[in-house]
Amino acid sequence: MVFLFLFLGFIIIKLKYQTISIYALKIKRNWLSLCFLFMILGILYDAKSTILVSMNSILLWANHVLPSLFCFFICLELLKQTRIFLSLGRALTPLMKPMFGVNGSGGLALLLGMTSGYPVGAIVATDLYEKGLCTKLEAEKILTFANTSGPLFIIGVVGTGMFYDEKIGILLFTSHILSSIVVGILFRNYHASSQTSPIISQVSIKSNTSLQITLNNLGESLKNAVHKSIATLTMILGFMVFFGVLGNLLGKMNLPTYFGYLLSPILSYFHLSQNLSHCLFQGFMEMTSGIHLIASEICIPLVQKLCAASFLLGFGGLSVHMQVLGIVSKVKLSLRPYFLGKMLHGVLASILTYALFEVILN
Repeated sequence: MVFLFLFLGFIIIKLKYQTISIYALKIKRNWLSLCFLFMILGILYDAKSTILVSMNSILLWANHVLPSLFCFFICLELLKQTRIFLSLGRALTPLMKPMFGVNGSGGLALLLGMTSGYPVGAIVATDLYEKGLCTKLEAEKILTFANTSGPLFIIGVVGTGMFYDEKIGILLFTSHILSSIVVGILFRNYHASSQTSPIISQVSIKSNTSLQITLNNLGESLKNAVHKSIATLTMILGFMVFFGVLGNLLGKMNLPTYFGYLLSPILSYFHLSQNLSHCLFQGFMEMTSGIHLIASEICIPLVQKLCAASFLLGFGGLSVHMQVLGIVSKVKLSLRPYFLGKMLHGVLASILTYALFEVILN
């Protein structure tokens, strides 16, 4: 009788264990669905707060992103249909090859990325690979250093608009660009043994020549450029709103507090204020709102504020990274070196900001 009860108990435990395993497997397979479901429930539960956050993101996009990038994107789309990629590719190869381990066409991505901001560097790198003007490995290298924030945003929006000092914007932009160049140099030997840099071939020349813009097709080219620019800017708006709302919902769940516990040892080691943790959490989700929080924190020393803001500008935040993922996914570029490069970019930018703080602001 005892053995019978033991056997029945074993069967019951076994069945319960299998049931739990099945549920765990289902949760593992459907965790993304559950995350989106919880997000929908959170939006419905706190609709008023969600609307306010969405409106703030839309206003930020309308006041800063749209005016600064719309015409630029149109001109960039028209520029792609000229021979500038080929001409600059040949001219800049002697400089780009030894410094960054890519052919000269990467110089255009670096130049446009530095002058315009996220996510133009990723757009140009993807176009170079699609046109056959660089290898897949070169495009992945270009992503690590050419996708940067622009001077209009850093000096105008962050420096003058948030910190009320143009010199601060110059400091942040200087450290941002210098650290980006250092990241590119550090990644120059990334998988160098498998590097097969293409010389711009006759096939590439013919394929690009067939798409040359002329007076006959200028109207059609301009229409297509406007359509593509609107699509790209709409994508940026969607990511800004989505991650702004997501950050707000996570904040309601008190997740920034737990994030602060994890970040506390790092902040203590570098003698940084613990008040930066919630600002950095918001910046990890959406860069602009995180920097705005840092600027509004009155109880943090200015040098610490600028180092934290410089890190977020270099890192970019999940909103920027998802924009890049949406752009490069069609050509299936690996984002592993990109994510590593952006983290390194943020760290180096913070160090340079600290080093140049006294030099530029005094």
